[in-house]
Amino acid sequence: MIFAGLDPTASPAKPTTAAVVDESGEVVGTAALGSDAEILDWIEAWSPRGLELVGFDGPLALPEGLSEEAFARGEEPDARRLAELELARRGIGCFFTTSRSFAKPWALRCVKLGRKIAGAGFRVVEVYPHASKVRLWGRNYPRPKGRREVRKWLLDALRELGLKWQPASLPGHDELDAVVAAVTACLVWRGLVEWVGKPEPAIALPLDRRELPERLFPKRHGRRTA
Repeated sequence: MIFAGLDPTASPAKPTTAAVVDESGEVVGTAALGSDAEILDWIEAWSPRGLELVGFDGPLALPEGLSEEAFARGEEPDARRLAELELARRGIGCFFTTSRSFAKPWALRCVKLGRKIAGAGFRVVEVYPHASKVRLWGRNYPRPKGRREVRKWLLDALRELGLKWQPASLPGHDELDAVVAAVTACLVWRGLVEWVGKPEPAIALPLDRRELPERLFPKRHGRRTA
């Protein structure tokens, strides 16, 4: 089994970062993708390797009862998603998906893209890399994520959990978030998440760190680990 992570952008003009992690924790591919068609082609190309589950770093649904057209027009600006309200209640900050948000074009693309991926036969689960990081490393994990030293810390922290990755250069924060999304998708497959925001499409949140294995992925014996 392999698991994909996507960090979608608001438009094809800015690449969507994608990553694939296998069940042993090896990062077997990353990519920067443009159009929805390019993203779908990339995902489908991994299907023969066993890809069925996609961790999607973006909203898969709008606030309940709000159509895409009404959302685009800015109607019901105070409507909120249950998952985001629950994350906020737990002290995990997030952007609210509202019709007056500056990120409205991104939210609309995410909902439509998620529907296309699901329509192609893949299971798509909403994940939130920041929330995953809070669960894995605590609320005070290093930030901001774009700083070089923070990206180096996250790469090392993922390796300490058993991730096998030897990138040619230090990954950018979007690539790291795509990998975290793929890792979270793997935890979904292993039943090591809770679902926040039911009954709407819920966000997959890793279990409390105390309930997870010390290493999420086993050591590789007899060969060098990245």
